[in-house]
Amino acid sequence: MLAAFGAEDPFHKQICGKRCYNTVMKAQRQVMTPHTPKKRIPWHNDVPNNSVNSLSVLIKWMTDGNNYNRYRGGEGQNGETKQTLVGEVSSAIGDSGVMTARTPNDVMSKNISAGGQLSWDV
Repeated sequence: MLAAFGAEDPFHKQICGKRCYNTVMKAQRQVMTPHTPKKRIPWHNDVPNNSVNSLSVLIKWMTDGNNYNRYRGGEGQNGETKQTLVGEVSSAIGDSGVMTARTPNDVMSKNISAGGQLSWDV
């Protein structure tokens, strides 16, 4: 059966079809490649020199111009989603020279986890 899918027989199990074959092969790949979990790096301490970090870029973006109102979704919404805006923050973090890559989901999680702590209302 394995020969039909172009694979050699590195194990001694009966495989009934392609679905079982894929399951067995996936399990083998997971055993052969050790999973290294993503190391957590604090937002305020993610650069070698303390000039600019992810948190300072996030704060700068939120306080620049009308960005916070755009993120909050106040009056005059123009169709921008939060996912689009956190994408802007993520690319601003990348452009600032921060070595740790922050995905839009990371930025969204940071904003949600901060909750009431990041209150920009004056």
